[in-house]
Amino acid sequence: MQTPLYISKLSASYAIFLVLFSIIARGIFDLLIGYLGREGLIALVWGGFLVAGLVVLRPAIRLSKRRLVGIVFVVLAGVLYALTFDRFEERTHLIKYGILGWMLSADFYRSSKIGSQRYLIELPQRLSALPFAATTSALLCVLFVSIVDESVQHFTPGRVGDVRDVLFDMVGGLWGALGYLVAVPKPKQDN
Repeated sequence: MQTPLYISKLSASYAIFLVLFSIIARGIFDLLIGYLGREGLIALVWGGFLVAGLVVLRPAIRLSKRRLVGIVFVVLAGVLYALTFDRFEERTHLIKYGILGWMLSADFYRSSKIGSQRYLIELPQRLSALPFAATTSALLCVLFVSIVDESVQHFTPGRVGDVRDVLFDMVGGLWGALGYLVAVPKPKQDN
């Protein structure tokens, strides 16, 4: 029997935040560029990425050397890939959706808290039959949130929904999901 997959309130709230923030993000970026300059905004985004990375890597202190090397490799691969983008907005897609991919993977891999009040949505059980069910389900959810996000932007004055952004979001979600997969051991199932 497969275990149902749940999305936590925190992950659902973050996904809703991503969609709603996209409505006002351009205005906020323009305001920050006016105050900080383009380089200052890029430094602020990378600083936020560094802080988020340190928060995410905090549990890595207790990891084996092999897992620690694995997560450092995943993080460095993502950072180096992000540096290849010309526009920093594309980099933010990797960061935002990388965090979402990590959070959803954590929700789906976690089995000890099922039934607690922290969970909001139960996904169909057939998803738990997929290969790498937690990672695949996390990526499907990232795809859904990304499509909703770009659809909202399409109907927002001054914004444009872009299929390329969905691809960047998926790469970010994959990056976060793989980071979680490498960093956190899967909990043991009770027999």
